[in-house]
Amino acid sequence: MKNTVKLFCTALLLLSSINAFAGGKSWAGNHSAATVDDFLSDLQGTFAIGHRGFGSNLGENPDKPIENTIAAVVAAYESGVSIVEVDVSITADGKAVVMHDDYLADLTCVNALSYEELRTIRPEIPTLKALLKTAKPYARKYKGSHRQAKRQFKKTGGKLKASDLAQGLVMIEIKTPSPLCDATDSTENALTHAVIKAVRQSRTHKQVIIESFSPAILNKIANVAPEIPLNLTMTALQFLSEAQIEAATGLPVVLIDKDAGYGLQWAETGPFYRLPGYESVEQYLVTAYFTGVSLIALDWAFLAQADQLQPGAAAAFVAQAKQLGFVVTGYVADTEQQWQMFEMWGVEGIFTSNVPLGLALQTR
Repeated sequence: MKNTVKLFCTALLLLSSINAFAGGKSWAGNHSAATVDDFLSDLQGTFAIGHRGFGSNLGENPDKPIENTIAAVVAAYESGVSIVEVDVSITADGKAVVMHDDYLADLTCVNALSYEELRTIRPEIPTLKALLKTAKPYARKYKGSHRQAKRQFKKTGGKLKASDLAQGLVMIEIKTPSPLCDATDSTENALTHAVIKAVRQSRTHKQVIIESFSPAILNKIANVAPEIPLNLTMTALQFLSEAQIEAATGLPVVLIDKDAGYGLQWAETGPFYRLPGYESVEQYLVTAYFTGVSLIALDWAFLAQADQLQPGAAAAFVAQAKQLGFVVTGYVADTEQQWQMFEMWGVEGIFTSNVPLGLALQTR
């Protein structure tokens, strides 16, 4: 009898250890790794995208983590965000690092510094690989729809944390290298390969989306890693004439000859921007279609201006994009009014620097 009791206790202890290893909860077996494909195939209503992790912040707001850091990404996931967006640049030693621009506040170019040198100036900046490894454990989903998971959350009286519903997905924005730091327009290959290397080494290719204003960059990604979904971003500036851009930014515009295979006219605006221009929204959509992207990202200013000039134009454009099979995202909504406008226009994924507001308003 004693031996039976001893064996029973041992079995209970072993079972307890297994449960603890699996997350310490009896429902842990109901979770499996989430993927971008899962997420996009189960779209219902609007969803929040954590802009730069937990929102734009270079230290001016002490109540928020610094943008584009591991702390910002963790804070977003722990609060219940399914997907975050981060920006990447490349260092002199070829590491993809997570930061918004490819230059520092004093205009020192990141690609002129090794990662260790960069860390002495901005110690909070992580490599993309480190950030993706941190995000990976959050890439889990509750078996069933997101709505079922939320119902389970309510049933258990909050015993499932908000983070247990997070899906740990990451949108990686590759900015076009600035003329300041890449005068000869020659670093795109190194940057795209560094990003793919970080994704593959962290084994997160099913959990990421790669985003860019540049169809040329996205085309390079598609050729190297066709399994990764892509997002073509646009800004209102790309639809303006040279004179209009100069008036809006106060920067000189220089047209450049950059043959990226899409028949677009590229331009450099001051030392900071190198972008293609679009003659019409149709040309933008055609470019997105032939680039093979799954998502597009629309500028708030562009949609708001379109609607002001012709009421209903923004919603019509979004509907046209959806008919072509794109998931439509929009940036950036930091107020309830902006969110509601994006929602009214039919936008599905909404970038926000006000993560608590986005979580409160999303309908996914």
